[in-house]
Amino acid sequence: TASFGYGLLPDMVRQLRGQVPGISLTLRELVTTAQLEALAAGRLDIGLMRPHPEHGELETVLLAQDALVLAIPEAEADRWPASPRLADLQDRPFLMYSPYEARYFYQLLQGCFDHAGVRPEVVEYVSQIHTMLALVGSGVGAALIPGAATRLHFSGIVLRKLNMTPAMPVETVCSFRKDNDNPMIGIFLERILPPFRERLNAAILQSKI
Repeated sequence: TASFGYGLLPDMVRQLRGQVPGISLTLRELVTTAQLEALAAGRLDIGLMRPHPEHGELETVLLAQDALVLAIPEAEADRWPASPRLADLQDRPFLMYSPYEARYFYQLLQGCFDHAGVRPEVVEYVSQIHTMLALVGSGVGAALIPGAATRLHFSGIVLRKLNMTPAMPVETVCSFRKDNDNPMIGIFLERILPPFRERLNAAILQSKI
């Protein structure tokens, strides 16, 4: 996914190249549905994506969890609490994810809002995070983005970690075909994934917005 590429993918690629010198990688940026189609057709060995319905031919493991971060227009920052909660979005102009192109985030946020009984004023539905942040910077409304996407730098935006439970509701998984005999999959699962998770968890504990 795009936000995964902003923060986690470069480190993962670096570690893989260190473990397997001379390895040749072909990286493709695809949304979750396109990755699932490519996996089913045998055009992709490993997909890094958002959680998806179970597929009998695929093996899926949890890769990372992330927090939600509130992005607000800089000009309105003093109107928001320093440690915002979902309830603070009630009736506020809000940029929501598209229920089609960004289904995972749409369903995640809609579920959070329903559970909390919160109804922000949705002013636009957006499919890409960089477009969403550009709109926040222009003062259109606030948005909730995964922590990994905070590495994108847009002017006119203030970022504040959302105070909520669970603290890290955004998940990234990796999926691959059970019948794929590419030896790199075993190397990835056994030698790259465990230490990557340890470093990621340590970074999350130390991170501050």
